[in-house]
Amino acid sequence: MFAKRTTIFALLVSFAAMATAQSWVRPYESALRLAKAGVWAEARAQFLEAVKERPEDTERASQVGGSVADRRPWRGGTPYSPNFGAAYSSFKLAASAPDVKQRDEHLKDSITGFQALLNKGQVSTETMLFLAAALSANNQVKEASDIQTRAQSLEPDKAFKIDREILDPADIAALQGTTLPVGVTGGDPRTGGPVPGQLPLVGIGTKTGVVPALDFKYALLIGNNAPDGPAHGENDVDLLKEALIKHAGYPEANIVVLKGASSASIVEAAKGLSDKMPDSGTALVFYTGPATFDPKTGKDYLGASESGDKVAKLELFQSFVAKGASVFAFFQVDRPMDLEGRYFGMEVPEFGRIAQMQGTSPGEKTYATFAEGKSYGVYAHAMAQVLEDTRDNRIAISDFVWNTFYKIRKGAADGSGGGAQTPTLPVVVSMTTSARF
Repeated sequence: MFAKRTTIFALLVSFAAMATAQSWVRPYESALRLAKAGVWAEARAQFLEAVKERPEDTERASQVGGSVADRRPWRGGTPYSPNFGAAYSSFKLAASAPDVKQRDEHLKDSITGFQALLNKGQVSTETMLFLAAALSANNQVKEASDIQTRAQSLEPDKAFKIDREILDPADIAALQGTTLPVGVTGGDPRTGGPVPGQLPLVGIGTKTGVVPALDFKYALLIGNNAPDGPAHGENDVDLLKEALIKHAGYPEANIVVLKGASSASIVEAAKGLSDKMPDSGTALVFYTGPATFDPKTGKDYLGASESGDKVAKLELFQSFVAKGASVFAFFQVDRPMDLEGRYFGMEVPEFGRIAQMQGTSPGEKTYATFAEGKSYGVYAHAMAQVLEDTRDNRIAISDFVWNTFYKIRKGAADGSGGGAQTPTLPVVVSMTTSARF
C-alpha cells in the first residue's frame, strides 16, 4: 500500500512539474513567434504572461519535461528573458508609435523595464544599449551617455546573457556591425538621414542615437609635438580617442595612443595592436607630426620625437596588412613640395586594403584652431566634429571625408578652420570609397 501511494505521489509531482513547465513555456514561445512577426503589442503581453508564471530572467539553461527521465534543456539551453522581452517590445512599440503621447508611454515602459534588470544585476550589453537608446529618445541625454559609457567598459565574458531570438534582425545586425546607416553613400552627405522625431535605432547614425562598440575595430593614434611637429599633437590624439569611443564604436581597450613617440615605439605599438586584432578587422591610424618624402627611396617617412628619427610609412602599415585588416590612415602633416614637385603622400602601397587621407593638399601646411582653451589641429578637430555629427559605427569613408572637407572649408564661423587648408579625398588600394570604418 505504501509503495502504491508513493508511486501515485510521484506521478502527481511529475504532472505538476509538467503543468508548471507549460505554464511559462507556452506564453514565452508565443511571445517569440509574435516578436519574429513584428507584432510587438501582443508579444509584450505574452512576455508578461510568462513573467506571471516564472518571474525572473535567467541566463542558465532551463529544464523541461514531466519526469526526471524526461528532463531536457529547453530550446537547447537558451536563456529565459521575459522581462527583457517585455521591455524590448515596449522599445519597438515606441519606434513605431503613431503619436508622441503613445511614443512617450512606451519609452517610459521600456526605460523602467530595462532599468529594473540592471538593478537586479542582470547587466547585459543589449539591455544597456537599448536603455541608452530609449533614454536618448526621451531626451535624457546625460543618463543615456552614462549608460553607454558603462556598456563600452563591460567585458563581454562577464555580461549577462539574454535570449537574442527576441531581437529584431535589424537590431542584431546593428549590434554586430553589419548594418548600414540611414541615407545614401557616395560622397553626398547632405542627402538622406533619419526621420525627424523618430526613435533612434541602435547603430544608426543619428545625433542622439546609440553607437555600439564593435570588437573588430582598432585604432592607433600618434601625436608628436617635438621637435618639428605641431604644438597640438597631444591634444589631437586625446580629442580623437574620445570621439572614437563615444561616437564611432571603437572599444576603449582597442585604442592605443602615443605621444612624442620614437620610430621604434611606433612600430612596436602597431605590431602589438595588430597581434590583438582578429583577421580582417578594421584598423584606423591617425598621425600628426613631421613627415617627409625621400626622392632617393621614393618612400614616405613619419618623423618622430627625436630629431632625425623616422619610420617608413609602409612599415607602419605592414603589421595590419599581414592580418588582412582594412586600414584607414589619416595624416595631419605639412606637405611642402620640392623643386621637382614631390611631396609626402606620393607613395601609394602596392598591396593590402588601405585608404589614405591627408589633412592638407600638396604644398600646404597644417593650421591650428582653439576650442575650450586648447589648441587643436584643424584637421583633427574637424574629424572629431564629424564623428560627433555622424554617430555611427560603420561610417563610409567617402561620406566622412566629404563631411570633413565641408567642415574645414566652410569658414571660421564655428572655429573649425576658416578654410585655411584643403583636406584630400581618399586614395584607396584594394577597397572602394564606400568602405566603412
